[in-house]
Amino acid sequence: MATINESIGREALLAFASQYSSMSEALMELIDNPFDYRRGRRLTVEVTIDKRNGLIRVLDHGGEGMNAEGLAEWIGWGTGHEHSTTDIGQYHVGGKLAAIYLAEGLEIICRRAGEHDIWRFADPRWGSRTDLFSGEPEALAPDRLPGELSGLAAQDSVGFTCVTLRGLKRHRYEQRILAARLANAYRSLIVEGHCSIVLDGDGVEPLDIPVSASFAPTEIPSTKLDSGVRVRAASGSRTAIGSPLDAVCRSRPVSERSSTAAPSRKARSSATTSPDGAPCSVSLAKFR
Repeated sequence: MATINESIGREALLAFASQYSSMSEALMELIDNPFDYRRGRRLTVEVTIDKRNGLIRVLDHGGEGMNAEGLAEWIGWGTGHEHSTTDIGQYHVGGKLAAIYLAEGLEIICRRAGEHDIWRFADPRWGSRTDLFSGEPEALAPDRLPGELSGLAAQDSVGFTCVTLRGLKRHRYEQRILAARLANAYRSLIVEGHCSIVLDGDGVEPLDIPVSASFAPTEIPSTKLDSGVRVRAASGSRTAIGSPLDAVCRSRPVSERSSTAAPSRKARSSATTSPDGAPCSVSLAKFR
């Protein structure tokens, strides 16, 4: 059985959690987590913010999920599998700090894809506790699952993770701001059908990036520049961008892993000129 042992001063963690400036910024940390473990699967993320009952729930399914060992790694500070430089998460702390910032209580129920066992971790004092936690994940029988998870549990091959925060702290919970951030950050994955995101029962639509009608649309594949950075342009003049993409975009390179990777939260457009002097507009998106 995996063991959960915190090994870092809790007082420092409570202080670090104050780094977040808003509910949406902190909640994005929890929503980001499953995208590093999607492994090419189609992922669904359902986010519920119930201010009246002081509850937030982030449920992802279709991805890798977690077993007891994965849950113990997630709870541990600074521990876990080695991240690549293209992963969204890097230091194994973001989601846990976000939970401290947002709420007093934390509960996680999960199952790894392809496995049958369901696991639970619960700490009603996650957001204020100063003593270190030591214990084990709890094996959970299917008949003890909340109603919204019973259907997923019946599908043996489906991995899922349900993070529930209770006792929300005093922040401004503005769902419209969160919806806008989700539409921007995960635009490419939503457009290409690799994920769907639901916020309070409504599907998040991808950000609509306007394209200038002054130029014929041009599809430019992912291109590696001389510097080794990979970029992708969204639109522009066929004549203008017919020249080497490196010359067009060298001034503002943006890295990209692949069109199916989880994006970072940065996207930008810029006006520039082609090597032959013709004006063109280029939209660039950064991917992790």
